[in-house]
Amino acid sequence: MLFVRDIDALEARVVPETENAQDPFFSPDGAWIAFERETTLVRVPATGGPAQEIFDAGVGISATWSDADTIVFATNDGLYRVPAGGGSVERLALEREGEQYLSPKVLPGGRAVVFYVRRTGDLSGNTDRLGVLSLETREVRMLLEGANPLYASSGHLVFARGTTLMAVPFDVDRLEMTGSPVALVEDVRRTTAADYWLSDNGTLVYVPGAGSMGRAVTWVGRDGREEALPMEPSDYSGPRLSPDGQRVAVAAAGDIWVHDLAPSMTARLTFGPASDVRPIWTPDGERVVFSSNREKSFDIYWTRADGAGTIERLTASPQNEFPFAWSKDGRTLIFAECRTHLLAACDLQLLSVDGGRKTTPLLHSEFNETAPALSPDGRWMAYESNESGRPEIYVRPFPGVESGQWQVSSGGGTEPAWSPDGKELFYRSATSLMVAPVETGAIPKFGRTQPLFGVGRYAATVGRYDVSVKGDRFLFAAPVAGEASAHLVVVQNWAEELRRLVPTN
Repeated sequence: MLFVRDIDALEARVVPETENAQDPFFSPDGAWIAFERETTLVRVPATGGPAQEIFDAGVGISATWSDADTIVFATNDGLYRVPAGGGSVERLALEREGEQYLSPKVLPGGRAVVFYVRRTGDLSGNTDRLGVLSLETREVRMLLEGANPLYASSGHLVFARGTTLMAVPFDVDRLEMTGSPVALVEDVRRTTAADYWLSDNGTLVYVPGAGSMGRAVTWVGRDGREEALPMEPSDYSGPRLSPDGQRVAVAAAGDIWVHDLAPSMTARLTFGPASDVRPIWTPDGERVVFSSNREKSFDIYWTRADGAGTIERLTASPQNEFPFAWSKDGRTLIFAECRTHLLAACDLQLLSVDGGRKTTPLLHSEFNETAPALSPDGRWMAYESNESGRPEIYVRPFPGVESGQWQVSSGGGTEPAWSPDGKELFYRSATSLMVAPVETGAIPKFGRTQPLFGVGRYAATVGRYDVSVKGDRFLFAAPVAGEASAHLVVVQNWAEELRRLVPTN
C-alpha cells in the first residue's frame, strides 16, 4: 500500500486502493498520486477515492506528471506520453540499440525532457548518462555521467552519481549546462535508481544507506519461503525450467543464460548489443527459444541449449513477437504478436516449426490477449485478456479456441501457469500468487481460487515465473536487498543551499 505523511504530522495515513503500488509520483497540483501496479499505470486521489486506470503499458515503466496534464513515461524501447486521464499514446523518442531510457522528467515550460540512459543490463551505474530531449525538434543530446535527473527551481540539474547527489547549473532555455557539477549529499540509497526527490519549493527528501544489488533467481515454496539459486545477482527476468527440471534459462544483461542446477554452473547463450528476452525451452529440452530486437522489432529466435551451432531466426515481422508455449507434440509454437510498440494490444499466433515456418492466427480480437499457457495434456489454453476492462485469466480449448471459453479469475489476473499434473492453475493477482483447482473432462471445471503467497516483490510480466516439476515450488526473479533504512531524511530550503554551493552565474 501507499502511505502519505504531511511534513507537519507525526503519523502517516494509508491511501486506499493502492495495493501492490510501485514508483508513486504526484500530479503537479498534488491532488493525485499516480503509480504503477503490475504493468498498468494507475492514478488515485491523494485524499482517498476510487483508483482509475490510465494506461496498460504491458511492461514496467518509469514516469512523471507534467504541468500540461500529460504523463511522460519510459518503457523498454523509448520515451512516450499519454494524457493523464487516459487516451492515445505518443512516441517521443526511440531508444538506440543496447540502451535503455529511464526516469524522464519534463523541464519547466514543457519544451524538453531530461532522463538518463543505461546500457542494457548494466546495474552497476557506471555507464549511466544524463540526456535531454527537445520536444520541439525531437533531438536527443547527452549531457554528462549520472542518473535520476531532477530540475531544481534554483536553476540546477540535480542528479545521482553512484550514491552521491550532485548538481550542475543548467539553462532550461538553451538546454545546456552552464557550469561544473558539484557533489552535495553522500550516502543516498541506490537501488535500480537513486532514492531521492526534490519538490518545486526546494525541499529534498532521500533514503540514506545501501540499496538493492539486483535480483536473484529464487525458489519460492507454497508457504512463501525463499531459497536463492547460487548465481551472481543481476537484472534477471523470466526464469524458465527445462522439461527435466535440471536447468534454468533466464534473461539478464540483455542476453540469455542457462544455469545447470547440478552441478551449479551458469553459461551465457547469446551475445551482442541487442536485447534478448523471454526464454522458453523446446519440449525436448534441446533448444531455447527467445525474443530479440536485433533486427529492430522483437522477433523470435532459437538456439541450441548447449551453445553449439548458430542462432536461427524463426519469425520476421514489423510487429513485436514473443514466445510463450509449445503444443504437446512440439511442432507448434504459440506466440503473442503485439500491434504496438509495447507488450500490449497483442493477438495470439501459431508458428509451425516444421517445413516452411508458417504462421497462422489463433486468437484475434480488439482486446489484448497474451501469456498463453497450455495444460500438460495439451487440450486447454489458459491466457490473459482485458476484455472485461482489466486483465483476467480465461481458458479455451486448444487448438479449437472458438469452441468454448471459461473465466477463472474475478479480481484481476495475469501470467497463468499450470501445475505439472494439470490439476491446478496458478496466476498472479495484484498482490498474490493464486491457485485454482481444476477438473478436466469434456469441459474444464475450476474450484474456488485461493492465495498462496505475496508476489509484489517479484519481477512481473517482463519476466514471468515457472513451476517446479513436482508443482511444490515456484521460480521467480527476486530482489536482493542491501542494508535496510529505518527512516527518510527531509531537508527543507535545500534550494538555498544549492544556490550557495553551486552558483548559477
